[in-house]
Amino acid sequence: MVEYKLIKRSSITKEEESIWRDMCAKTMRFASPVLLPQFSAIIDEIRGDVEVIVARENGVSVGFLALHKRSSKIARPAGAPFSDYTAFVSYADAKISLPDALEAVGIDRLQVIGLVDPYGVCGTIKGEEELAYGIDTKSDVVPNSLSKKHQKNYRRIKRHLIDDYGEEHFIFNDKSEAHFRKMIEFKRAQTIHTGVHDFLAPEWVEKLMEKLFFSQDPDYYGCMISLMTHETPICFQFGPRVGNRMHPWIATYDQDFFQYSPGQIFLVEILDVLKGQGIDYYDLSVGESRYKSTFSNDSHLVRHGKICRTGLVAKQDGEIWNEDTKIGKIHNKLRRRIDQIACLELELSGRIKGIGFALANATKRIKN
Repeated sequence: MVEYKLIKRSSITKEEESIWRDMCAKTMRFASPVLLPQFSAIIDEIRGDVEVIVARENGVSVGFLALHKRSSKIARPAGAPFSDYTAFVSYADAKISLPDALEAVGIDRLQVIGLVDPYGVCGTIKGEEELAYGIDTKSDVVPNSLSKKHQKNYRRIKRHLIDDYGEEHFIFNDKSEAHFRKMIEFKRAQTIHTGVHDFLAPEWVEKLMEKLFFSQDPDYYGCMISLMTHETPICFQFGPRVGNRMHPWIATYDQDFFQYSPGQIFLVEILDVLKGQGIDYYDLSVGESRYKSTFSNDSHLVRHGKICRTGLVAKQDGEIWNEDTKIGKIHNKLRRRIDQIACLELELSGRIKGIGFALANATKRIKN
């Protein structure tokens, strides 16, 4: 019989961490850096509020899910919204159930982001489906499926960039603190311009980014890729790398170079850089599907929404409105935005301020 316990992340033993990592190694869908035990350990070190649902059968750990539990009996994945995927990590033959686990540990609902459930242990979920994208450098399918029009445009803007500033080049795993600070500056300015909540402002997020960037751990660290013209960085991507897999969270560029579309140049040319640096999978995750689908050669379906404990499954929330209607799309976009703010802002004052900004910029975001 399987037993479920909710324990502090700091109570997870080295042996359990080893089992957890081995589970993640069995399928590429669990191999994301945000599903590995190192990620929840870093979040807990910074915030101190991570707990883990541990499933045990005959005293042996057979499942792990790291989360933040709220007094309202609602839980979110550890590190949300940077945990782009949620999974009850296990082996393929584990006889576990996430709704039963929530029931056992006293959680009514788990707000999932990018649910990954290759073994079918998470039960039903009322929510939205979305494709998560990635660049599989080992695949025979070539990414960058640009149309002839876009290929012509790419060649044109690159020629103009070279004429004006000289040849561009990449710095992989750029360790320049000045470049790191500039990347944060560019992204924060971009959030204001586009009406997105400043997700880099919360203190715990700032600590997370710095901890990963300055990490000396060769097995799990923050990797920054900078696109340069001579000594000037014009485009960045940054996120955790573990082994041959990288998951960028931040993608931004210098607005002064807007006319050269540095983000497009970055994605067109990054494949050879990734191969040369031993990256087998570059996980672009969800969102911005218009461009990610063009530059990716792999995708898989994930779901966003809530999973309820066994006793509440029959009363799943009706928060997701019909995406086929205009009002439904507007409602769901605002709901997702407000939930992201709730993940980021740990204090009520920050949430109120963030929701006010979201509402004030709702029209701008809906158009996007």
